[in-house]
Amino acid sequence: MTVIITDNPALINFLDKLVTHDYTAESFDEYYCINIQPFKCNGCAKYICYVEAGPHMIVIWKEKDDDRLLEVAEVLKRDGSYDPHVVSYNRILGPCITWEDAEELGWIESIQH
Repeated sequence: MTVIITDNPALINFLDKLVTHDYTAESFDEYYCINIQPFKCNGCAKYICYVEAGPHMIVIWKEKDDDRLLEVAEVLKRDGSYDPHVVSYNRILGPCITWEDAEELGWIESIQH
């Protein structure tokens, strides 16, 4: 358990959004994510193996052919160093967040073409 005491309105708003969503729910096991070539995070040295947002939460999509999922995979493929593959998400992979929730939290920037 972690206890955070703060009067910072931005942090309170951020934490409220996390608390209102269960990002480890079994229902997310039927979603999809993008597996990538692993690399080490510069900030914490954790290996990143999936498209992630925010504090290392795997971005997930309900539909395997979601336009945004396919667009992200295509951008990563063009980059050449990520070798993206759309795979089924399972909560054993780590905490997740839907694309829409990550957008709402401001964790996702628009894709540059």
